[in-house]
Amino acid sequence: MIAAAKADGTVDDKEKEMITQQLAKLNLGDSASVFAEELNKPLDIKAVAAGADSPATAAEIYLISRAVLDVNNPQEQNYLDQLAKEMNLAPELVAELNGQLQA
Repeated sequence: MIAAAKADGTVDDKEKEMITQQLAKLNLGDSASVFAEELNKPLDIKAVAAGADSPATAAEIYLISRAVLDVNNPQEQNYLDQLAKEMNLAPELVAELNGQLQA
């Protein structure tokens, strides 16, 4: 989620708020420090994709990323395209996942 928000090179206030809310729901303890640490890391799509240990997890990572991104922003859409490719998501599945969020 944080990596997706960094896709265009900036994390705006809306993205920060959304991420902060999601981290709070996860009860990770000091979510502010987790957030700050992740923000300081360089964007690494391969590392994000490596977290997908199953097709279901890959779909979840894609959906979460898609939910926080502005697909009208070419840089953010490019991130999604690269992420889907790295996780070997079929174009048909990507279209289905996108449709779930647009419904």
